[in-house]
Amino acid sequence: MTVDQAATRLAERALSTTYGDPARHLAVRATIDTVGVMVGGLPQPDAEIVMSYARAAAPAGRVTALGLDATTSPAMAAFVNGALAHVLDYDDVSHAMKGHPSAVLVPALLALGEHTDASGRQLLDAYLAGFDTAVAVAAGLGVAEHYRRGWHATSTIGVFAAAAAGSRLLGLDVVRTAHALGMAASFAGGSRQNFGSTTKSLHVARAAESAVLAVQLAATGGTANHAAIEGPMGFFALLGPGMDGAAFEEALGRSAGVLEPGGLNVKKYPCCYNTHRAADAALATFEQHRGEGVGSARVRVEPTGSAALIYHAPQTGLQGKFCGEYVVATALLLGRVGLDDFTDEAVHRPAIRDLL
Repeated sequence: MTVDQAATRLAERALSTTYGDPARHLAVRATIDTVGVMVGGLPQPDAEIVMSYARAAAPAGRVTALGLDATTSPAMAAFVNGALAHVLDYDDVSHAMKGHPSAVLVPALLALGEHTDASGRQLLDAYLAGFDTAVAVAAGLGVAEHYRRGWHATSTIGVFAAAAAGSRLLGLDVVRTAHALGMAASFAGGSRQNFGSTTKSLHVARAAESAVLAVQLAATGGTANHAAIEGPMGFFALLGPGMDGAAFEEALGRSAGVLEPGGLNVKKYPCCYNTHRAADAALATFEQHRGEGVGSARVRVEPTGSAALIYHAPQTGLQGKFCGEYVVATALLLGRVGLDDFTDEAVHRPAIRDLL
């Protein structure tokens, strides 16, 4: 089954859906959590790399980017805050999109909202519209196969979410919103091969920045092909196995995806979400056998449950966030999995290396 003009369909839904207080309450929590993660990311070495770049390159503007002394443009603010939102890998997770929706949505919306003096209610409704857009794009794309091929869905799908959300926040009409979404189709990118490096948080930074650019360009007359998402050379064909029209239609018929079971998950530990169940089990084991010592451990996961865990002998703290063995060893030996466990020094602790 194919769907014509997917961008228009997404735009119509994003601009027209109404949301109630239960969904808005979760959007508030997601926004607060994301800002907290952004602030927590400021002292990180990778954040300083972004700051150094931004201090030299940031244009003048009226929008706040954390860590910069002066306000800047919406696009640059979205870039900086997007990087901060993901640098700790402590940001929330959506199973439906196999990624981190708020890390892209919140920086983009804060930038556009501050630039246009939008209200809090407008920002929350835009967030929810963007979240629903992510769910629909992920469904139409076949996100599981997309992720298996090595794409980082947080950025490839997040850019659509933020473009739809930003279009709603700015009050664009359906035609211009569809153009913004079409631009997002060309801006999407991000390889999972770069997990465990500075580039991973830059995926989010560029997705938030690109969404802001798409919205602002569409608002002033910028155009995209009407079939940029579902066409033979469009997003679904290039980055996935082809469009799943039935799944796309079914997702378009739902709203307030944050309210669905597993719709939005807040992390317990500052590392890849695919380590969390194993970390829970290891911490429970630590409590049950405190003081006995650990000689070895075997971890079983669901199919594809280790897809994002591409390191097995991490050399840096960032790589440790994507090493299931490291997270489990830390939990079993220390009874914790915290921020201090993901430094370059921490991953080389002798007892943990032995258990790896």
